[in-house]
Amino acid sequence: MKKTIIYLSEFGEMGGAENSLIRLIKGMKDYYNVILISPRGELSTLSISEGAKYYEFDIPTIRLSSFFRNRNKIFSFINLLSSLDNSNVIFHANTFRTRVYLGLLKFFLKGKLIGHIRDYNCSVMNSLLVLCLDETIVISDFVKDSLKKFVPDKRVSLVYNGVENLSQYNSNGYFDDEKGRCKYNKKVVLLGRIEEWKNQHRFIECANLLSKTRNDIDFYIIGSPMKKEHVDYYNQMCELAKIVDSVFIYKYTEKPFDVIKEADLLVCPSINEPFGRVVIEALSLKTMIIGSNNGGVKEILSGFDSEMMFDPLNVYEMANKINKYIDILNKNEIIDDGFEFYIENFSIDKNIQLIKSLYEK
Repeated sequence: MKKTIIYLSEFGEMGGAENSLIRLIKGMKDYYNVILISPRGELSTLSISEGAKYYEFDIPTIRLSSFFRNRNKIFSFINLLSSLDNSNVIFHANTFRTRVYLGLLKFFLKGKLIGHIRDYNCSVMNSLLVLCLDETIVISDFVKDSLKKFVPDKRVSLVYNGVENLSQYNSNGYFDDEKGRCKYNKKVVLLGRIEEWKNQHRFIECANLLSKTRNDIDFYIIGSPMKKEHVDYYNQMCELAKIVDSVFIYKYTEKPFDVIKEADLLVCPSINEPFGRVVIEALSLKTMIIGSNNGGVKEILSGFDSEMMFDPLNVYEMANKINKYIDILNKNEIIDDGFEFYIENFSIDKNIQLIKSLYEK
């Protein structure tokens, strides 16, 4: 009899964590009965297409300040978890809020409790939740280090995110004639949700610097704000981009691999990125990538080629790296080496098997 895995997410739209989750659902469906509980959105649509059973639920915050207002939803969610619970069930929380629920219900649920930490957070609460759950997975040593003050290593397992082999992926022409200034210009791309720590503003400053000496490069920011509090920053970036005629901003696309595949250079300038999924996607798609010298991006690139990193707070250093790698002569050699590095360390098969072993532990 197959065990059942119940994946929990407070987000219904697709971000990095949700992309990782849908790959997990796809990889585990042959071994387990898979259930997803989340708000309705692209995540639920994709999970249903993979054969997962779906329960729609807008998982409410459990903060004391809003507990009274949300109490009916909170108890409804707890009742839903309890109704699905038995000793043959594994609960896998993909987000912070869902880990809080599992932590609070530790002594009431019979199933195994798994938490997945996909963000960098040094809070005591984050560490306490590790102690409450049966297993906790972190996506990088950078994230793991944020827990070391409070949690022994044996309570935490490092499993890098994985992506499928995309080397044969055929793009469908994302960069049409209407995008950019000239279809023959080189394309430097920053792909990801719009937030200040993603560093889009310095990317635009960098484009402004390079535009003074080069007119053969177009700079693209592709992404959208995922939360209301990031909308103001997004609007600021749109206004800032109007000043630099080589910068173009487009909203989130459902075909990010087309963007990466067609880019001449992908840039990941985030400040303390927890992992950097777009980096391993670029390696798998055989696209040139440069990125920050901190966080999870450093962890990935330092194992491959530390020369591809820059200080994300230094616009001049970022500009120099772009200028170097957009024209580098041994590009194909670097790309091939990067692909081999991806195969050895970040394949989806390796990711699935490591997490499956934790389920069965």
